[in-house]
Amino acid sequence: MTTRRIARLLLAATAAAAMTLTATGCVVVPAVIDQLQPVPIQTDPPPQPNPPGPDGEPDGQDDPTQGPNPDGGEQVPAPDPDELGLYLDGATDTSGSQLLHDDPVDVVVPPSAGTPDNWTTGPNLYAEESAGSAFMPNTEPGSAFHLMQSSVGRMYATMANGSRSACSGTVVNSDNGSVIATAAHCVWDFDANAPLREILFVPGDRGNAQTSPWGIWAVDRVWVPDEFTDTAMVDSDGRTMGEGWAYDYAFATIAPNSSGEVIQSYTGGQGISFAQQYAGIVTVGYPSDPPYDGQSPRYCATASPGFGTMYWPHTTIRCNMTGGSSGSGWLTGASFQSGAGYLTAVTSTGNSYSEAEPPWMLSGALFGATAHELFQAAEAA
Repeated sequence: MTTRRIARLLLAATAAAAMTLTATGCVVVPAVIDQLQPVPIQTDPPPQPNPPGPDGEPDGQDDPTQGPNPDGGEQVPAPDPDELGLYLDGATDTSGSQLLHDDPVDVVVPPSAGTPDNWTTGPNLYAEESAGSAFMPNTEPGSAFHLMQSSVGRMYATMANGSRSACSGTVVNSDNGSVIATAAHCVWDFDANAPLREILFVPGDRGNAQTSPWGIWAVDRVWVPDEFTDTAMVDSDGRTMGEGWAYDYAFATIAPNSSGEVIQSYTGGQGISFAQQYAGIVTVGYPSDPPYDGQSPRYCATASPGFGTMYWPHTTIRCNMTGGSSGSGWLTGASFQSGAGYLTAVTSTGNSYSEAEPPWMLSGALFGATAHELFQAAEAA
């Protein structure tokens, strides 16, 4: 399959605020947030040049792409893709459209910090969770640095019509230490047919960026698949249309702070897999539509994810998280102790609230060859 790449240059601004893209129910309707709500302002994180090591103290490494290994020794190597779980578990590999699906590639990038669970011994230690419960990472004294706590954040942006929006994103381990993963519809303005403006990312966000332990960072560029911008559509009722939704993922680079430091040197970065193989899923994000308010991270988890049939390749999870959770990373092999895992998809769409009783079904766009090309371009920027 011939793939193309779009690199959209964004002028990072010092202010943006919240939007909600309804990520459930093959529905992606922006919900305007109260314009009087405080607007996050770009700020540097507190002095801490490196992610904490196993003892909670800064590790002292200078390379932002190489984080601490809680078990000691050398950096955790990337696993063999054959160990990552059953490929598609025998599911169909087409969506019945004329658009070819995104093929898997045997590329797996390890996390910068922490040791993921062994893919061959079980999916993860997170219990089945569909309610979108409060995310309470393991922070007991002596526990390893929890990578989910620092790498997951809330994204704020502005649409062409002035509405403000909010989504979720995840820092991933990259050569330049500056890459986050999210959903394409979180950075693309359908009405303007252009990227959203003034995008900010707040790792560990609490209270609409009133608490930002790892700073407030500006996005300077985004990479979105042509397949998405050319064929993904939203109808007048906000329902998704077009096979481009199979490519509902994007990567963005974060501008260095005022001291020239990159975001990954503060937050660490999750691993990422483009092999479309997995054993269990944990997703953490910031749902903003009722009954949630986007003020703190929530999570869902399952040992047995399903497979989407409307958009392929998508995987599915029973999860009540609402709009604002769009772009949340889907981690497989996630360690309960370290919070490290491998990002394999991002929250894209789901069933409509009006058409089903909870728990609802979220659908995640799996990373494949096209995602790998975009990631390579972003980490080389």
